[in-house]
Amino acid sequence: MSTLLFSCLISVTGALAFAEWDHNSGNSECFFSCAKSPSIDHVVPVFISGTSRQGQASWHYRSLDKLCTSMEVELSWSNKANSLLLRLYAPDGEVYGPFSDADDGAIDGSIHLVVSNPDGLPQGMWYFEVYGDKVQGIQSYTI
Repeated sequence: MSTLLFSCLISVTGALAFAEWDHNSGNSECFFSCAKSPSIDHVVPVFISGTSRQGQASWHYRSLDKLCTSMEVELSWSNKANSLLLRLYAPDGEVYGPFSDADDGAIDGSIHLVVSNPDGLPQGMWYFEVYGDKVQGIQSYTI
């Protein structure tokens, strides 16, 4: 059995973006990238926008191809005084997180993760929960 690895990156190479259906907005967008081929230099993901309030959970999801060995997930928001949390729910039932702003080493309104497994990530539906941990008013974000 392989272990999933989480790391924080500033940039990613060898990434291929995939389309995803966001059930909250009804838009088909790409919100994370999946590394499949070292021949592709870099594809910039298109992000989904959302909002969160204190104590509110917002959900996004994506079906992941079994050929993926890593994926990049980034949650960003503008007001650094607010705190959002990010949890990842894998198709095999594993729950990762919650991850907070400080987990990547900087309080900057961003949680930037790379999930990787050289044997391949679990195939199927991945769910992403954005939770308003300490939010004044309404906090916009992108994921």
